[in-house]
Amino acid sequence: MKLVTEESHGNFTISTEDDRFILCIDLSTGEIVNWLGNFDTLDCTIDELNRFVNAARTHYRKFMASKEAEAFKFD
Repeated sequence: MKLVTEESHGNFTISTEDDRFILCIDLSTGEIVNWLGNFDTLDCTIDELNRFVNAARTHYRKFMASKEAEAFKFD
């Protein structure tokens, strides 16, 4: 699963290339501050959702271990 990531204003946004799944994580706490999707109308299987969440977690952890995140942590 290919993901697109963007860091801005202390948040880390992770989405699929087709914008089917989008979530925004607060970098200072690691909490999801915005799930840009509606669970009432979410058209996916539990396996697809699980794959996205696991890939998003991996991208978040890689970002937090990067030099970019180090610069953010000390601003």
